[in-house]
Amino acid sequence: MRAFVNSPDWFKSGLFWRTFLFLVLLVMASMASWFGSFKIVERTPRVQQLAAQIVSIVTITGSALTHSAPDRRRDLLFDLASNEGIRIYLLEASDVVETPDATPLLKELQKEIQEKLGKNTRFAKTMNGVSGFWVSFSIEDDQYWLRLDQERIDPANGLQFLGWAAITLILTLIGAVFISRLINDPLSRLSTAARMVAKGKRPDPLPEKGPSEIRETNESFNQMVEDLIRIESDRAVILAGISHDLRTPLARMQLEVEMANLSLDARLGMQSIEDGGHRSPVFPMIYAHH
Repeated sequence: MRAFVNSPDWFKSGLFWRTFLFLVLLVMASMASWFGSFKIVERTPRVQQLAAQIVSIVTITGSALTHSAPDRRRDLLFDLASNEGIRIYLLEASDVVETPDATPLLKELQKEIQEKLGKNTRFAKTMNGVSGFWVSFSIEDDQYWLRLDQERIDPANGLQFLGWAAITLILTLIGAVFISRLINDPLSRLSTAARMVAKGKRPDPLPEKGPSEIRETNESFNQMVEDLIRIESDRAVILAGISHDLRTPLARMQLEVEMANLSLDARLGMQSIEDGGHRSPVFPMIYAHH
């Protein structure tokens, strides 16, 4: 595993994976920065809204209990619990209370509520083993606990955030693949065509469309291929002309030598000169274009 991390051949092998990874990291870093900034910016309006809702619930509930007939309070409490998720309990000294987590949101929320309900307002996340958002209030000389469902305070749970993160990651990967291919495909076609030219083959013309940089590069490459083909054609014509001009005099000279009355040593010398000429790389090239 360590060797794989220290020597990422897949990362060095091509531009596609590097572009893909860099885009993923860039988008994920941007999303993380945006999410963090959003959480900070929206905290104050959210705290004010939640505090106003909780204070309204406490005030309305306290007024309803105060002005309701004693024999109707049980029905009122039942309706609040079943319809609104609001439960009222008598605050007692023996209550086992666990204080809320000291998150920035809850700290600001508690401060905002205490400014409206009083500094003696208490908060808890569990009371006698029952979880929720607990806030104390008083009716005349009696103290009560009001319990709200935790979803009212923090409606976005971990699964929702995980789902959003998964969707964001999937969209990021799809976008990174699309952009990487958009960048890599023209370069891949250009590389393939260049290898064909290096092997002496004629590649198909590259598409002269798309972004201006890619279009101009492909136009220049296509023009270069056409120039190389024209140069090769001119070279073949020149060599064919040279071959035609040389073969006739050489053939006549060879015939005259064969018909001449020469000694054996002279013929052997002429034969060695002829063999040396055929071994030269120039003559086969010229003869090949005849």
